[in-house]
Amino acid sequence: MGYYSMSAGKPLTTVWEGTDADLMPILVPFWARKDPAEGLEILDITYGTGKMWEKWPDEWLSPATNDLYVAGPDRWGRYLSRFDYGALPPPNELDYFDVIVFDPPHFGDKGTPHARGLWTEKYGDGGRDVTAGWREFLVSAATRVKPDGIVIAKIADQVHSGKQQMQTVQFMNWAAEVGWRVCDVIIKVRKAPGPSNWKTPLHARRRHSHFICLRRGC
Repeated sequence: MGYYSMSAGKPLTTVWEGTDADLMPILVPFWARKDPAEGLEILDITYGTGKMWEKWPDEWLSPATNDLYVAGPDRWGRYLSRFDYGALPPPNELDYFDVIVFDPPHFGDKGTPHARGLWTEKYGDGGRDVTAGWREFLVSAATRVKPDGIVIAKIADQVHSGKQQMQTVQFMNWAAEVGWRVCDVIIKVRKAPGPSNWKTPLHARRRHSHFICLRRGC
């Protein structure tokens, strides 16, 4: 199992400076503690256009999806505005999973000064609480994982209305409340920060997010 923790000959550390697609074939088997060649069952409920899985080996079982993403007339498509993350199919309709992947969209405020329409069009109503439904997802996911199954979540902190929103902390607190245990965290760093529409920045530009591993017990 050790080679799953290797990338270009180096051990997997708590900071990742590559792409999501490069990370997933290393991270998923490392955290799941299983060999994907033996049929690792994965459910990605925020699959979108599948960029996260572009380098997932063809010989491994492809992720199942219960997606909230709706293809649109342009290249973006959009997510359903209701973001009903807790609405996973009941157990009698699908098998239980080794891994459930959760990568919710993050976006700025609708109506932010100088804001463009891209994020609102892509992700729905940007004026709502972006964490709505996250706790419900954590409750629902607990009914769908195998006894040794995990959740892999990609969460980013945000600045909304000029205030820091520590959404990573909120997610982990909710996870603990409903019986999950945070077992590992990797900080994923990108080359440049995301777009900003503020003429006068109030906070440091963020260029990292967190991959979080949850288990029912470590």
